[in-house]
Amino acid sequence: MHPFDDASYSVSAVNPEGSATSSSATVTVTLDPAAHSVARWWNEFLLDAIRTDFPDPTVHSRNLYHTSAAMWDAYWAYE
Repeated sequence: MHPFDDASYSVSAVNPEGSATSSSATVTVTLDPAAHSVARWWNEFLLDAIRTDFPDPTVHSRNLYHTSAAMWDAYWAYE
């Protein structure tokens, strides 16, 4: 689940032939920030960016490595 998913959504389903339509329903998504670490959130943001970008595995793998290395260095600076 992505941090930006925290919201309420209105949902309705329609039959492809249009013969039946559901009544509207509200779905609420609530995030638990304690469920994942900050590193996990950073990785999720980075993976979302990769999903929307042009596929370039070598560049994306390098970006994942640099982000992970930076998080590791920042973590050990406070240990």
